[in-house]
Amino acid sequence: MKRLLVILFFNLFLITSSQCNDIRDFEIDGMGLGDSLLNYYSEGEINKYKYFGYKGQNEYFTTTVIANKSEKYDYYQFNIRNNDKNFIIESIEGTINIQSMSECIKIKENIEKDVIALFPHLEISYGRIRKHPSDPSGLSKGITTDILFNKDLYEGPAIRIMCVVWSDEIKNTKGWSDSLRVILNSKKFNMFLEKVFN
Repeated sequence: MKRLLVILFFNLFLITSSQCNDIRDFEIDGMGLGDSLLNYYSEGEINKYKYFGYKGQNEYFTTTVIANKSEKYDYYQFNIRNNDKNFIIESIEGTINIQSMSECIKIKENIEKDVIALFPHLEISYGRIRKHPSDPSGLSKGITTDILFNKDLYEGPAIRIMCVVWSDEIKNTKGWSDSLRVILNSKKFNMFLEKVFN
């Protein structure tokens, strides 16, 4: 049922967002880039699942929150600059647990079509299924489409639509689940990702 709601949600969301011309106009369940996460969660809730998810750095921390009140998402993930007393959201992700890569790709393609129809001037970068960099075994797979507000991912904000299917080992050792992710990244966070992955 939640998956059906997701498809309906994105259709409704994109229709009501037709006047957006900036990524800051997009929201995930009412939360957007540049907002203080303290507007939605206490510092204790933020710190409960805080971790440094990018190997060898502590510039940003990641926190995950169960989306108990959401009809669209199973959980949210946020990236915040470390030591930012205002807890400004630089990246927000709405995540839905999925059963298979094929199921995820169907939903992902519907979301892409809706966004592209409304924003034909944006750059689109289609990915292919590849090994996920967080799994050294190479058994976990992901596919990402980037909808860019600049010609280069690392030179501006972006909407990322991603499917990830983890290996059994990752699921068993880390407890991660297969998922569809809708991600809003600020320019600052994309520049940080460039440093980490390039």
